[in-house]
Amino acid sequence: MLTNFEIEKFYNDYVAVNFSSAYGEKYLRLPFTLNTGKWKWEGKDLARIIAVLEFREFMLQLNRTFKHILTFNISLPNGDPELEYVKYEQRDNFNFQDDQIKYDLHQIDLPKKDYDFCMVNQTLEHLYNPALAIKNIYDHLAKGGIFYLNVPAMNIMHDTPFHFVTGFTPMGLGIMLQEQGFKILKIGQWGNKDYLKKIISTGWTDWKSLGRFATYNDANCPVITWCFVTK
Repeated sequence: MLTNFEIEKFYNDYVAVNFSSAYGEKYLRLPFTLNTGKWKWEGKDLARIIAVLEFREFMLQLNRTFKHILTFNISLPNGDPELEYVKYEQRDNFNFQDDQIKYDLHQIDLPKKDYDFCMVNQTLEHLYNPALAIKNIYDHLAKGGIFYLNVPAMNIMHDTPFHFVTGFTPMGLGIMLQEQGFKILKIGQWGNKDYLKKIISTGWTDWKSLGRFATYNDANCPVITWCFVTK
């Protein structure tokens, strides 16, 4: 049971630190020189592009090569875009659609329990018990292993009926991860009112269909949330 003091401390330590002009204006000009990977930005959802850029920055700062990583539901030809920025020797990927019992995150129980990195993107909103899934991932990481995930904070319904949660605010996602045993390394978010209006009226959209300040980050209007945590 968290006390009000603990909740306020968590907020100040990991969420409120992002409420700055520098954080809000960081991507007013998108760094198009980085649009060189296999996953091109054209036609992609703007919120995911921002999350990928933040992931890249964190991994460069971490500067770590992982021995054996775990990913879930990466089925695109080139994998999730974040994967391009992970240095690793070996990877195991499991897709829910390949075995909807064995690879269900609500009951996942793989033989290996000492992965040093795990990544789950845009998945938690489709789980009816996301806290249980997070606990199961925790059980598959070695001590010191890192877990990264990004998830909508606000979204339109998709993949129904398997869409149980609209999304997670930075506080909601961070507290849930901490309550399942993880230590927070970094919590991030992106969003603004213009984007929220656009996604509600027309669906996912790229930067070209928005106004001049399309990429401004308003901390009070999160659209996507991401977390880096460790066991």
